[in-house]
Amino acid sequence: MTKTNTQIQKDVYDELRGDPRITEAVIVVSVLEGVVTLSGYVPLYAEKTAAQEAAKRVSGVTAVVDDIKVKIMSAFQKDDQDIAKAAMNALEWHVWIPHKNIKLIIDDGWLTLTGEVEWDYQRKAVESAVRYLSGVKGVINNINLKASINPKDIKEKIEKSILRMAQEDIAKINVIATDSEVRLSGSVSSWAEKSNAESAAWSVAGVLKVKNDIRIQPNF
Repeated sequence: MTKTNTQIQKDVYDELRGDPRITEAVIVVSVLEGVVTLSGYVPLYAEKTAAQEAAKRVSGVTAVVDDIKVKIMSAFQKDDQDIAKAAMNALEWHVWIPHKNIKLIIDDGWLTLTGEVEWDYQRKAVESAVRYLSGVKGVINNINLKASINPKDIKEKIEKSILRMAQEDIAKINVIATDSEVRLSGSVSSWAEKSNAESAAWSVAGVLKVKNDIRIQPNF
């Protein structure tokens, strides 16, 4: 039985209230045909991220629109210089990040990341390292991936990687590889499966861009 918008809304509210990372937030949830829109205010950028993750965990949710604003509480307010120092230390101490390749621009609590790394997991690690720092209002990740030689069997490698992660759904996922760009389409039953398919594509050497057009069609 397909969930109604009202049931999905209730489940998202329950998931938000049950997430211990979301403390002083004022979040409004609206739902239309499985698409959840989050609005309101949170005191930390980390809570904004946690709210997105909480909504995606709810069955029946097909997409999440995040309109939440960050209003830093006085206890967590930092000036840009303090944020810059903390961010540079976080990057330098992270074992997965080639910190010398990364540059930071901080403007009123907003961090813009630039530079170049070899792998997508490194690009994500940079954002994750600074996302939870006090005083951060938002992160813009403009880090590029280095171009590398594309394997001729890139499509086959991605399909094998997806198969290892989600064997039951491989027949429902289509992979199109053009040079270093990959497009995923088809359908899966959950956010987790969609995310796993994208992770599988990024795990293949030579991939510089992944467009994830996989639809979520919950099984009830």
